[in-house]
Amino acid sequence: MKALLRLLVSAAILAFLVRKFGAAEVMSRLLASDWRWVVAGLAAFSVGQLVSSLRFVWALESLGRRIGFGESTRVHYVGLWFNQVLPTSMGGDVVKVLLLKPAYGMSRAVRATLLDRLSGYLFLAFAMALCLPLYFGHFPSPYPGWFAATVAFGTAAGVAVLVAGARSGPVRRRFPARVRGILLFILDIPRFLRGGYLWRQLGSSAVVHLSGVASFWALSTSLGVHATFVEHLLLVPLIFLVALVPVSFAGWGLRETGAIGLYGLVGIAATDALAVSLLFGFVLVLAALPGGVAWLLSPRKPGNFRSKQAAGT
Repeated sequence: MKALLRLLVSAAILAFLVRKFGAAEVMSRLLASDWRWVVAGLAAFSVGQLVSSLRFVWALESLGRRIGFGESTRVHYVGLWFNQVLPTSMGGDVVKVLLLKPAYGMSRAVRATLLDRLSGYLFLAFAMALCLPLYFGHFPSPYPGWFAATVAFGTAAGVAVLVAGARSGPVRRRFPARVRGILLFILDIPRFLRGGYLWRQLGSSAVVHLSGVASFWALSTSLGVHATFVEHLLLVPLIFLVALVPVSFAGWGLRETGAIGLYGLVGIAATDALAVSLLFGFVLVLAALPGGVAWLLSPRKPGNFRSKQAAGT
């Protein structure tokens, strides 16, 4: 029922936007895109996905297990595909956990997946904190700056509270069982970010973050939308965050609404912003297709993944 409701929400928003700005106009903008820049946008996004697969290798390694880069990439792309065809943009994580469970155990599969997600989100918050002067100085409205500041400092405060609660046995026992499980997961973070893992996570998350921005910028360039890379660096993370609100189908509709509102801050017409966001959605599906093919062609035996101790045999 929830899946149907999310699908209806996305369909209603997209129908409203296309009707308001003209289906023929939006379609003509999409058909006029420069395919070379579209390919560049797809390539930029795909590079980020490969680096994200490598980041997961390190996440699982920090928990005492090893997975090959090829296996990690295969699982990642299957998850990416299901992110596009399941109601939420995190549905693929559930599939990923189920694929990894037989070889690595439910606990490590869940914790590694959460650590991988957390790494990307923490870097996004960190990048927003670094860019706060630009947020407040570049736009006529202060709202993007306040949004970015809330995400950046709210994330830092939230993680600090969770780490403190997880480390305190008496505090931890006061929470419901499900919350206690989350708090115990937080204890993995210091180990995940120690020594070499810290720099690996920062570097890989930076590449993943910038690849999404570069993809959006390339696609907007393909449509002749005149917004600078710096403007995309500031706006695209906000668009991604809007799309994560769990009320639509895989972010469709919300992403387009966010793009229209945020691109409007730099003088981009709503029709152009809608076309860029729709084109990015199509690129997402296209980039995820290898995962769908891998899922269809595989024997679907998750236990085939090989588990190794981090000390390695």
